[in-house]
Amino acid sequence: MVNWRTFVHQTPKSVELRLSSRLYPADNYGGNTRARMVRVQTRQVYVRRRKARHPFVEGIRGDRRLQPYIHNIFAVVADGRKLYRFMVFLKKHRRAKRNSCLQALVGAGNRRIRIRSDVVVMRRGVRTDYVAMDGAHARAADWLMSE
Repeated sequence: MVNWRTFVHQTPKSVELRLSSRLYPADNYGGNTRARMVRVQTRQVYVRRRKARHPFVEGIRGDRRLQPYIHNIFAVVADGRKLYRFMVFLKKHRRAKRNSCLQALVGAGNRRIRIRSDVVVMRRGVRTDYVAMDGAHARAADWLMSE
C-alpha cells in the first residue's frame, strides 16, 4: 500500500518533533548494515489534536532519487498479553539495494519476490499516531524483522 499522506505544510500552530525509530539499512551499502535507532522528523499539525502526526521518512537514508514514494505496512507483534504496534515504511524499486530482513514480511518460502529498500519502523501509539520507540519496542521490532 502506498503511503496515503501528502506533504503537510508548516503552520503557526504546527510542532516539529524528532521521534526515535528503528532503521534497517539495505545490504549492499558497504558499511554498517545492522539495525540502529534514528530520529525521524515528524510534524504535528494541531497541538490540541494529538493524533495528527505526520512522519517524514523519505529523507532518512539512501535511494532518494530512485523513487520518492514510500509504502507502509501496519504490523502487530503479540508477546503474551502485550501488543506492539508498528508502521513499517519501505520503498520498492528494482534498482534499490536489496534488504534481506524484509523476506520475513514477504515469506521465506517465496523466493521470487525480492524487496529492495531501507526500512524504517516506527512505533504506533494508542492516543497518538506515532510515538518515540523505547528499548522493549526496539527488541520487538528486531524480532519482527528477523523472523
